[in-house]
Amino acid sequence: MSTRSWGHGGLPLAALLAVGCWSNAPPQAPATQQGGPLTQLGSLTSVDGAWTVTAERSSSSLVDFTIADSATGAEYAAGGGFSDAQRWFLFWDAQNRLWSYNSDVGPLGVWTHNGASAFTFQPVRAGGPLAAAIPPEVAAALPSSVLQSLRSAP
Repeated sequence: MSTRSWGHGGLPLAALLAVGCWSNAPPQAPATQQGGPLTQLGSLTSVDGAWTVTAERSSSSLVDFTIADSATGAEYAAGGGFSDAQRWFLFWDAQNRLWSYNSDVGPLGVWTHNGASAFTFQPVRAGGPLAAAIPPEVAAALPSSVLQSLRSAP
């Protein structure tokens, strides 16, 4: 029967490592970021800074998001209701369109400001014009099977 020896200073080093990994610090508040895609709770500002989308936990495991005017905070649209355990993301493209995807309840879609007081949602259809316009950042974040099905002809 063999026994393991900690050697000179091994046990104190192991104890320091174990204690050093534990933290009583409060969790960090979600940060506002620019760019994307947003894949965790927090905020994402549009390329021109006009709009902010904020993803928040609405209940024990659901994610909701709101689109608001960055300057005034006025909310223009809301969506979500999908599980935070599933893959999801939000991404602003160069035309200030918000691409949203979740593998829980909904398809890839695009939120577009209608010039008045709202954003409208349009699902991306296989072989359609939005499928042909998927930004590289969105394509990279999508499951390959979803991307392939969207880019194929209907």
